[in-house]
Amino acid sequence: MIRNIFYVLILFFSLINSQESITILDTIDVVTSQAFKVPAEKNIVFANLLKFEGKAVLFDKNLNQIHDANEYFRSPDEKTMEKEVKTGRGANVQFHVEDKIDEVGEYLMRIDVRLMGENRQIQQHSVYYLIRVSNPHIASVVDLEPEYFYSEKKTFSFATQEYSDVNLYYWDVEDQSGNKLLSGKGPVITLDTLFSNLSLIDSKLKIKGYYADKVFEYLENGNTTPKKSEWEIFIKKPTLNEFTDWKNEEKDNSTKAFFISVYSDQAMKILYTYTGKTESGFVVVKPDIRSLSLVSEPENLIKSYKSSKSGSWVFITFELNQEYLDSLEEFAEISAKLKVKFKTQFNETIQYDYSSTLYK
Repeated sequence: MIRNIFYVLILFFSLINSQESITILDTIDVVTSQAFKVPAEKNIVFANLLKFEGKAVLFDKNLNQIHDANEYFRSPDEKTMEKEVKTGRGANVQFHVEDKIDEVGEYLMRIDVRLMGENRQIQQHSVYYLIRVSNPHIASVVDLEPEYFYSEKKTFSFATQEYSDVNLYYWDVEDQSGNKLLSGKGPVITLDTLFSNLSLIDSKLKIKGYYADKVFEYLENGNTTPKKSEWEIFIKKPTLNEFTDWKNEEKDNSTKAFFISVYSDQAMKILYTYTGKTESGFVVVKPDIRSLSLVSEPENLIKSYKSSKSGSWVFITFELNQEYLDSLEEFAEISAKLKVKFKTQFNETIQYDYSSTLYK
Protein backbone atom coordinates (compact mmCIF):
# COMPACT_ATOMS: atom_id res chain seq x y z
CA MET A 1 0.00 0.00 0.00
CA ILE A 2 2.80 2.46 0.92
CA ARG A 3 4.55 1.62 -2.32
CA ASN A 4 1.35 2.31 -4.33
CA ILE A 5 0.83 5.67 -2.56
CA PHE A 6 4.44 6.64 -3.29
CA TYR A 7 3.98 5.68 -6.96
CA VAL A 8 0.77 7.72 -7.22
CA LEU A 9 2.47 10.76 -5.70
CA ILE A 10 5.28 10.55 -8.24
CA LEU A 11 2.74 10.32 -11.07
CA PHE A 12 0.75 13.19 -9.58
CA PHE A 13 3.72 15.54 -9.46
CA SER A 14 4.91 14.53 -12.94
CA LEU A 15 1.47 15.35 -14.33
CA ILE A 16 1.52 18.73 -12.56
CA ASN A 17 4.84 19.55 -14.20
CA SER A 18 3.97 18.18 -17.65
CA GLN A 19 0.36 19.03 -18.34
CA GLU A 20 -2.24 19.74 -15.68
CA SER A 21 -2.80 19.25 -12.00
CA ILE A 22 -4.97 16.17 -11.38
CA THR A 23 -5.63 14.01 -8.38
CA ILE A 24 -5.41 10.21 -8.63
CA LEU A 25 -8.19 8.77 -6.51
CA ASP A 26 -7.08 5.13 -6.67
CA THR A 27 -4.80 2.67 -8.51
CA ILE A 28 -6.33 -0.38 -10.18
CA ASP A 29 -4.19 -3.33 -11.34
CA VAL A 30 -5.63 -5.47 -14.16
CA VAL A 31 -4.42 -7.70 -16.97
CA THR A 32 -4.91 -7.38 -20.72
CA SER A 33 -8.37 -8.12 -22.13
CA GLN A 34 -9.76 -8.54 -18.64
CA ALA A 35 -12.99 -6.71 -17.88
CA PHE A 36 -12.62 -4.40 -14.87
CA LYS A 37 -14.73 -1.84 -13.07
CA VAL A 38 -13.90 1.64 -11.82
CA PRO A 39 -13.97 2.01 -8.86
CA ALA A 40 -12.64 -1.52 -8.40
CA GLU A 41 -14.39 -2.47 -5.16
CA LYS A 42 -17.45 -0.35 -4.40
CA ASN A 43 -19.65 1.88 -6.51
CA ILE A 44 -19.52 5.65 -6.36
CA VAL A 45 -22.51 6.66 -4.25
CA PHE A 46 -24.32 10.03 -4.38
CA ALA A 47 -27.14 10.94 -2.00
CA ASN A 48 -30.27 13.05 -2.47
CA LEU A 49 -29.94 13.81 -6.17
CA LEU A 50 -32.60 15.10 -8.49
CA LYS A 51 -30.50 14.69 -11.63
CA PHE A 52 -27.39 12.71 -12.48
CA GLU A 53 -25.20 12.33 -15.54
CA GLY A 54 -21.98 10.32 -15.67
CA LYS A 55 -19.43 9.38 -18.29
CA ALA A 56 -15.80 8.27 -18.48
CA VAL A 57 -12.83 8.69 -20.79
CA LEU A 58 -9.69 6.55 -21.01
CA PHE A 59 -6.31 8.27 -21.55
CA ASP A 60 -2.77 7.05 -21.88
CA LYS A 61 -0.32 8.16 -19.20
CA ASN A 62 0.44 11.32 -21.20
CA LEU A 63 -3.27 12.25 -21.18
CA ASN A 64 -3.79 11.47 -24.85
CA GLN A 65 -7.38 10.32 -25.22
CA ILE A 66 -7.86 6.69 -26.25
CA HIS A 67 -11.61 6.13 -26.13
CA ASP A 68 -14.85 6.93 -24.34
CA ALA A 69 -16.01 4.21 -22.02
CA ASN A 70 -19.36 2.85 -23.19
CA GLU A 71 -20.21 0.41 -20.40
CA TYR A 72 -21.71 1.92 -17.27
CA PHE A 73 -23.62 0.71 -14.25
CA ARG A 74 -26.13 3.13 -12.80
CA SER A 75 -28.83 2.52 -10.22
CA PRO A 76 -31.50 3.70 -10.43
CA ASP A 77 -31.50 4.14 -14.21
CA GLU A 78 -32.54 7.47 -15.72
CA LYS A 79 -36.23 6.64 -16.26
CA THR A 80 -36.68 5.12 -12.83
CA MET A 81 -34.98 8.08 -11.21
CA GLU A 82 -37.29 10.55 -12.99
CA LYS A 83 -40.27 8.82 -11.40
CA GLU A 84 -38.66 8.68 -7.95
CA VAL A 85 -37.82 12.42 -7.76
CA LYS A 86 -41.20 13.76 -8.88
CA THR A 87 -42.07 14.48 -5.25
CA GLY A 88 -39.01 16.73 -4.93
CA ARG A 89 -37.14 14.32 -2.72
CA GLY A 90 -33.75 13.28 -4.10
CA ALA A 91 -32.66 9.72 -4.87
CA ASN A 92 -29.48 7.88 -3.91
CA VAL A 93 -27.43 6.99 -7.03
CA GLN A 94 -24.78 4.30 -7.44
CA PHE A 95 -22.42 4.46 -10.40
CA HIS A 96 -19.38 2.67 -11.84
CA VAL A 97 -17.63 2.29 -15.20
CA GLU A 98 -16.76 -0.99 -16.94
CA ASP A 99 -13.95 -1.34 -19.47
CA LYS A 100 -11.13 -3.54 -20.70
CA ILE A 101 -7.72 -2.77 -22.22
CA ASP A 102 -5.83 -5.02 -24.63
CA GLU A 103 -2.33 -3.51 -24.37
CA VAL A 104 0.11 -3.56 -21.46
CA GLY A 105 0.81 -0.12 -20.01
CA GLU A 106 -0.32 2.64 -17.66
CA TYR A 107 -3.56 4.48 -18.30
CA LEU A 108 -5.76 7.11 -16.70
CA MET A 109 -9.51 6.82 -16.44
CA ARG A 110 -11.36 10.09 -15.90
CA ILE A 111 -14.91 9.93 -14.59
CA ASP A 112 -17.00 13.06 -15.15
CA VAL A 113 -20.24 13.57 -13.24
CA ARG A 114 -22.85 16.29 -13.49
CA LEU A 115 -25.46 16.33 -10.77
CA MET A 116 -28.17 18.38 -9.15
CA GLY A 117 -29.16 18.03 -5.52
CA GLU A 118 -32.34 18.95 -3.72
CA ASN A 119 -31.11 22.56 -3.54
CA ARG A 120 -31.39 22.68 -7.35
CA GLN A 121 -27.74 23.68 -7.74
CA ILE A 122 -25.78 22.03 -10.59
CA GLN A 123 -22.33 20.63 -9.74
CA GLN A 124 -19.68 19.07 -11.99
CA HIS A 125 -16.80 16.94 -10.78
CA SER A 126 -14.00 14.91 -12.40
CA VAL A 127 -11.90 12.24 -10.76
CA TYR A 128 -8.99 10.20 -12.13
CA TYR A 129 -8.03 6.57 -11.59
CA LEU A 130 -4.68 5.08 -12.50
CA ILE A 131 -5.09 1.79 -14.43
CA ARG A 132 -1.99 -0.43 -14.58
CA VAL A 133 -2.28 -3.19 -17.16
CA SER A 134 0.04 -6.20 -17.22
CA ASN A 135 0.05 -9.61 -18.91
CA PRO A 136 -1.78 -12.52 -17.31
CA HIS A 137 0.17 -15.36 -15.68
CA ILE A 138 -0.13 -18.84 -17.08
CA ALA A 139 -1.51 -21.27 -14.50
CA SER A 140 0.84 -24.11 -15.46
CA VAL A 141 3.87 -24.20 -17.74
CA VAL A 142 3.04 -24.85 -21.40
CA ASP A 143 5.43 -27.75 -21.92
CA LEU A 144 5.12 -28.16 -25.67
CA GLU A 145 8.05 -29.65 -27.57
CA PRO A 146 8.92 -28.33 -31.05
CA GLU A 147 8.59 -31.82 -32.57
CA TYR A 148 6.38 -34.84 -31.95
CA PHE A 149 6.37 -38.34 -33.34
CA TYR A 150 3.41 -39.89 -35.08
CA SER A 151 1.18 -41.66 -32.50
CA GLU A 152 2.40 -39.62 -29.52
CA LYS A 153 -0.09 -38.38 -26.92
CA LYS A 154 -0.19 -34.78 -25.75
CA THR A 155 -2.60 -32.68 -23.69
CA PHE A 156 -1.82 -29.26 -22.25
CA SER A 157 -3.60 -26.23 -20.83
CA PHE A 158 -3.16 -22.53 -21.58
CA ALA A 159 -5.43 -21.35 -18.73
CA THR A 160 -4.20 -18.29 -16.86
CA GLN A 161 -4.54 -17.31 -13.22
CA GLU A 162 -6.43 -14.12 -14.07
CA TYR A 163 -8.75 -15.14 -16.93
CA SER A 164 -11.41 -16.82 -14.82
CA ASP A 165 -14.27 -17.32 -17.30
CA VAL A 166 -13.66 -20.76 -18.81
CA ASN A 167 -16.34 -20.11 -21.44
CA LEU A 168 -14.23 -17.35 -23.01
CA TYR A 169 -11.36 -19.72 -23.83
CA TYR A 170 -11.16 -21.54 -27.16
CA TRP A 171 -8.46 -22.78 -29.52
CA ASP A 172 -7.74 -24.05 -33.00
CA VAL A 173 -4.97 -25.79 -34.93
CA GLU A 174 -4.03 -24.83 -38.49
CA ASP A 175 -1.71 -26.25 -41.12
CA GLN A 176 0.84 -24.12 -42.98
CA SER A 177 -1.80 -23.05 -45.51
CA GLY A 178 -4.09 -21.75 -42.79
CA ASN A 179 -6.58 -24.60 -43.05
CA LYS A 180 -8.26 -25.32 -39.72
CA LEU A 181 -7.63 -28.93 -38.71
CA LEU A 182 -9.02 -29.04 -35.19
CA SER A 183 -10.71 -26.69 -32.74
CA GLY A 184 -12.31 -26.74 -29.33
CA LYS A 185 -13.70 -24.75 -26.43
CA GLY A 186 -11.99 -24.22 -23.11
CA PRO A 187 -8.28 -23.89 -22.23
CA VAL A 188 -7.35 -27.61 -22.48
CA ILE A 189 -5.98 -28.87 -25.80
CA THR A 190 -5.56 -32.54 -26.75
CA LEU A 191 -3.50 -33.21 -29.87
CA ASP A 192 -3.76 -37.02 -30.04
CA THR A 193 -6.03 -37.14 -33.10
CA LEU A 194 -3.59 -34.97 -35.07
CA PHE A 195 -0.63 -37.11 -34.05
CA SER A 196 -2.41 -40.23 -35.33
CA ASN A 197 -3.17 -38.72 -38.76
CA LEU A 198 -0.82 -40.19 -41.37
CA SER A 199 -1.47 -37.31 -43.78
CA LEU A 200 0.09 -34.87 -41.30
CA ILE A 201 3.50 -36.57 -41.20
CA ASP A 202 6.26 -34.02 -41.94
CA SER A 203 3.80 -31.16 -41.37
CA LYS A 204 4.24 -27.99 -39.35
CA LEU A 205 1.15 -27.01 -37.37
CA LYS A 206 0.21 -23.78 -35.61
CA ILE A 207 -1.80 -23.89 -32.38
CA LYS A 208 -3.64 -20.75 -31.28
CA GLY A 209 -5.21 -20.19 -27.88
CA TYR A 210 -7.82 -17.44 -27.47
CA TYR A 211 -9.47 -15.62 -24.62
CA ALA A 212 -12.35 -13.24 -25.31
CA ASP A 213 -11.71 -13.72 -29.07
CA LYS A 214 -8.05 -12.66 -28.84
CA VAL A 215 -4.69 -14.37 -28.96
CA PHE A 216 -2.90 -13.00 -25.90
CA GLU A 217 0.53 -12.61 -24.35
CA TYR A 218 1.25 -14.24 -21.00
CA LEU A 219 3.97 -14.51 -18.37
CA GLU A 220 5.29 -17.92 -17.41
CA ASN A 221 7.28 -19.40 -14.56
CA GLY A 222 8.48 -16.07 -13.14
CA ASN A 223 9.88 -14.77 -16.44
CA THR A 224 9.31 -11.11 -17.28
CA THR A 225 9.45 -11.64 -21.05
CA PRO A 226 5.92 -12.34 -22.32
CA LYS A 227 5.05 -15.26 -24.57
CA LYS A 228 2.25 -15.40 -27.12
CA SER A 229 -0.56 -17.94 -26.97
CA GLU A 230 0.56 -19.34 -30.32
CA TRP A 231 2.77 -22.39 -30.69
CA GLU A 232 4.26 -24.24 -33.66
CA ILE A 233 4.96 -27.96 -33.69
CA PHE A 234 6.24 -30.42 -36.27
CA ILE A 235 4.97 -33.99 -36.67
CA LYS A 236 7.55 -36.53 -37.79
CA LYS A 237 7.60 -40.25 -38.33
CA PRO A 238 9.61 -42.47 -35.98
CA THR A 239 12.69 -44.36 -37.13
CA LEU A 240 12.49 -47.88 -38.53
CA ASN A 241 14.59 -50.31 -36.49
CA GLU A 242 15.44 -53.94 -37.17
CA PHE A 243 16.63 -56.98 -35.29
CA THR A 244 18.39 -59.68 -37.29
CA ASP A 245 21.38 -61.99 -37.35
CA TRP A 246 22.17 -60.87 -40.89
CA LYS A 247 24.49 -57.98 -41.76
CA ASN A 248 22.71 -54.91 -43.09
CA GLU A 249 25.08 -53.64 -45.78
CA GLU A 250 23.73 -50.08 -45.53
CA LYS A 251 23.89 -49.74 -41.76
CA ASP A 252 26.88 -51.89 -40.82
CA ASN A 253 30.20 -50.67 -42.23
CA SER A 254 32.34 -53.02 -40.18
CA THR A 255 34.47 -55.78 -41.65
CA LYS A 256 33.17 -58.26 -39.08
CA ALA A 257 32.12 -61.58 -40.61
CA PHE A 258 28.58 -62.85 -40.03
CA PHE A 259 28.12 -66.62 -39.77
CA ILE A 260 24.72 -68.33 -39.56
CA SER A 261 23.91 -72.03 -39.38
CA VAL A 262 21.45 -73.20 -42.04
CA TYR A 263 19.69 -75.10 -39.24
CA SER A 264 18.98 -71.98 -37.15
CA ASP A 265 15.29 -71.22 -37.58
CA GLN A 266 15.66 -68.15 -35.35
CA ALA A 267 18.12 -66.60 -37.82
CA MET A 268 15.69 -67.01 -40.71
CA LYS A 269 13.67 -63.95 -39.75
CA ILE A 270 14.04 -60.19 -39.66
CA LEU A 271 12.07 -58.08 -37.16
CA TYR A 272 11.03 -54.48 -37.81
CA THR A 273 9.42 -51.79 -35.69
CA TYR A 274 9.29 -47.98 -35.63
CA THR A 275 10.61 -46.24 -32.51
CA GLY A 276 11.25 -42.69 -31.39
CA LYS A 277 12.73 -41.30 -28.18
CA THR A 278 10.48 -38.75 -26.47
CA GLU A 279 10.88 -36.57 -23.39
CA SER A 280 9.03 -39.11 -21.27
CA GLY A 281 10.21 -42.36 -22.86
CA PHE A 282 9.69 -44.00 -26.23
CA VAL A 283 7.02 -44.22 -28.88
CA VAL A 284 6.67 -47.56 -30.70
CA VAL A 285 4.68 -48.01 -33.91
CA LYS A 286 4.07 -51.31 -35.67
CA PRO A 287 4.97 -51.15 -39.38
CA ASP A 288 2.23 -51.87 -41.90
CA ILE A 289 4.14 -53.73 -44.62
CA ARG A 290 2.89 -53.80 -48.21
CA SER A 291 4.30 -55.07 -51.52
CA LEU A 292 6.91 -57.24 -49.83
CA SER A 293 9.58 -58.84 -51.99
CA LEU A 294 12.64 -60.88 -51.01
CA VAL A 295 15.29 -61.88 -53.55
CA SER A 296 18.19 -64.13 -52.61
CA GLU A 297 21.61 -64.89 -53.93
CA PRO A 298 22.12 -67.73 -54.75
CA GLU A 299 18.81 -67.44 -56.58
CA ASN A 300 17.44 -70.79 -55.38
CA LEU A 301 18.44 -70.28 -51.72
CA ILE A 302 15.00 -69.25 -50.47
CA LYS A 303 11.97 -71.50 -50.87
CA SER A 304 9.32 -69.10 -49.47
CA TYR A 305 8.87 -66.00 -47.35
CA LYS A 306 6.05 -64.16 -45.56
CA SER A 307 5.34 -61.34 -43.13
CA SER A 308 3.43 -61.57 -39.86
CA LYS A 309 2.63 -59.27 -36.95
CA SER A 310 3.08 -59.68 -33.22
CA GLY A 311 2.65 -56.83 -30.75
CA SER A 312 4.55 -53.81 -32.08
CA TRP A 313 6.66 -55.94 -34.42
CA VAL A 314 6.49 -57.15 -37.99
CA PHE A 315 8.35 -60.40 -38.73
CA ILE A 316 9.67 -61.29 -42.16
CA THR A 317 10.36 -64.99 -42.06
CA PHE A 318 11.84 -67.10 -44.82
CA GLU A 319 12.45 -70.79 -45.38
CA LEU A 320 15.61 -72.11 -46.98
CA ASN A 321 15.28 -74.41 -49.99
CA GLN A 322 15.93 -77.88 -48.61
CA GLU A 323 16.68 -79.34 -52.04
CA TYR A 324 19.41 -76.76 -52.50
CA LEU A 325 20.83 -77.48 -49.04
CA ASP A 326 20.80 -81.24 -49.74
CA SER A 327 22.92 -80.63 -52.81
CA LEU A 328 25.69 -79.15 -50.65
CA GLU A 329 28.43 -81.11 -48.96
CA GLU A 330 28.55 -81.29 -45.17
CA PHE A 331 30.36 -78.29 -43.60
CA ALA A 332 29.95 -76.32 -46.81
CA GLU A 333 29.85 -72.52 -46.61
CA ILE A 334 27.61 -70.30 -48.71
CA SER A 335 28.11 -66.59 -49.34
CA ALA A 336 24.46 -65.54 -49.14
CA LYS A 337 22.74 -62.25 -49.87
CA LEU A 338 19.17 -61.05 -49.38
CA LYS A 339 17.47 -58.05 -50.93
CA VAL A 340 14.36 -57.08 -48.92
CA LYS A 341 11.95 -54.45 -50.24
CA PHE A 342 8.55 -53.25 -48.98
CA LYS A 343 6.38 -50.19 -48.48
CA THR A 344 4.99 -48.92 -45.17
CA GLN A 345 2.04 -46.86 -43.96
CA PHE A 346 4.28 -43.77 -44.08
CA ASN A 347 4.34 -43.96 -47.87
CA GLU A 348 8.03 -44.80 -47.91
CA THR A 349 9.79 -47.60 -49.73
CA ILE A 350 12.24 -49.58 -47.60
CA GLN A 351 14.99 -51.51 -49.33
CA TYR A 352 17.85 -53.24 -47.49
CA ASP A 353 20.61 -55.56 -48.66
CA TYR A 354 21.70 -58.23 -46.16
CA SER A 355 24.59 -60.66 -46.24
CA SER A 356 25.96 -63.55 -44.24
CA THR A 357 28.02 -66.69 -44.59
CA LEU A 358 25.79 -69.71 -44.16
CA TYR A 359 27.38 -72.95 -43.05
CA LYS A 360 25.96 -76.45 -43.19
